[in-house]
Amino acid sequence: MAVGQAGQLLNVNGDVAAAGIARMLGAEAFILLTDVPGVMVENHVLSSLSRQKANKMFKSKLITAGMQPKIQAAFDALQNGVKKVTITNKLQSAGTTLLKNQLVG
Repeated sequence: MAVGQAGQLLNVNGDVAAAGIARMLGAEAFILLTDVPGVMVENHVLSSLSRQKANKMFKSKLITAGMQPKIQAAFDALQNGVKKVTITNKLQSAGTTLLKNQLVG
């Protein structure tokens, strides 16, 4: 929840809000902690993910609604100055690193 300029309550997506904060702070790295070890496809964690591959996976329904807002927020942060984004469930594990302008198989 957030408060608008007129004092009204706003329901905001936490991932989108966190990406905006990372951008405004000029963060080098942005970690999205979640309840899964990274972006999962067919029970395997992707080690990295490009925007192009993510878009293909959205269209083919390999990445579903729960993870889509996180990935979209992550790429927004990358497009706006954040250098590295990771989606993981533990700070000690690699999770999935999102890549700005690279093609990944």
